[in-house]
Amino acid sequence: MRETVNQSKATESYLHKDHLGSPVSITDEDGIIVQRSIYDPWGKSTSITDSYSGLNLHDSVTFTGHETVSGLDIIHMNGRIYDPTIGRFLQADPHIQAPSNSQNYNRYSYVLNNPMSYTDPSGYFFKKLLKGVQEITGTGHILRALAGNKYLNMIAQIGLAVACGPAAPACMAAYSGAQTFAVTGSLNASIKSAGIAYATGKAFQQIGEYFNELGGDNLRSAIAGSTEKTYSFGGNLLTPGQIAGQISAHAIVGGIAAELQGGKFGHGFFSAGVTKGAGGAFLPGGANLSTSEVIQGTVISAVIGGTASVISGGKFANGAKTAAFQYLLNQAGRSANAKRLKQKRINALLQGAQDGHLTLEEAKAWYRHANGASLNVDMSKIDFGSISASDFPNGVGSSEYINTFFKDTPDGNVLGSIKLTLTSQNTVVATFGYDGYDFNINWSDGRLLRNVATAVGDTYHGSGTPFRIYLQGTGTLNP
Repeated sequence: MRETVNQSKATESYLHKDHLGSPVSITDEDGIIVQRSIYDPWGKSTSITDSYSGLNLHDSVTFTGHETVSGLDIIHMNGRIYDPTIGRFLQADPHIQAPSNSQNYNRYSYVLNNPMSYTDPSGYFFKKLLKGVQEITGTGHILRALAGNKYLNMIAQIGLAVACGPAAPACMAAYSGAQTFAVTGSLNASIKSAGIAYATGKAFQQIGEYFNELGGDNLRSAIAGSTEKTYSFGGNLLTPGQIAGQISAHAIVGGIAAELQGGKFGHGFFSAGVTKGAGGAFLPGGANLSTSEVIQGTVISAVIGGTASVISGGKFANGAKTAAFQYLLNQAGRSANAKRLKQKRINALLQGAQDGHLTLEEAKAWYRHANGASLNVDMSKIDFGSISASDFPNGVGSSEYINTFFKDTPDGNVLGSIKLTLTSQNTVVATFGYDGYDFNINWSDGRLLRNVATAVGDTYHGSGTPFRIYLQGTGTLNP
């Protein structure tokens, strides 16, 4: 509402806005519309009423509630100047705030080129959008609560790093950036925090990969007969010079990270160096760590790093957090990579086992991980190798138990001994329609070779659950 006085007479005018906050009409005290404007999607206003001698609709605010610059037909959006005629800002956005959104790479565009759905209260649209997402989802409240407890916050970050595995630097960056924004509301501080977290994590990760390669080279040299002295350090076989280089690299990254986070280089340098020196010598490392070993190593590293930080005059929490990430991304990083690659291979084998043709590796994976679920195999995809009609002395229509393994068929190591029925001179079907995939041994049945082969297969497969293979369709014998 606006009250104006003209020749000692006071009149009231009412300003009305649309859902985007743009002033669209003025009514007088009797509710009569005295001025009205419309906007195109990009904010260009057009008056659709006759001139009005009272309050001007755009004297103070215009499109989405921002200030108008009289006579220039531009809008001051606080952070930047916007021209509604061309639908573009006159200054570039200093940040690419959403790299996954191609619209954000046009730094002059208005609200990601979607003006019908969004507004830009600050001139930096993504800041408002990010804040809204955090508040709606509740993540903002959670992140602020975690930030208030440094030890709980550290545990949350470590857990995230463990869950993300090789992608931990990116996950740490996302967490750090989101939390900084939730606490400060500053997009610049958020981006800086995310950048520091990513750079620190990636640096530790790259150091680990570099010295893993050196360790592999040293191991191969030792097997070949090299006499160069090496020592077990951080899960690798390294020379004294390489050990010193790895400790130094960790110390430098720790110092730089501390400096970037507002601390002192010396505190971070000493803490990271001591952590790697002690942890590399005494903590488990390599590609085959168990979950308990990773947790144990992470906790001990955190204690070492925190203690070293306090000794050097820094804060325990800062040293502990850096040391924990240092261990996870470096000494235990190879284990996380190996486990994920192993699981990826298992998943691929389980999927391949369902394509109608079963290989030995697929059968092994199914035996160990499918909990006894049955499989369907297409008989037409089985290579019966040297099996022919001559293996059925009673001719077409007769059935015989045939040990496909000893007949040296390509699929014999999967099928083993099965009963087949000859349906024509070159086709067979599974007599019982299925075959059991198990390793049952009966030494009293007199089939010594079969039982020995079964025992070998049992050892090769390890523990698992027997399953049934349904043999469907007709198989073709080789001429």
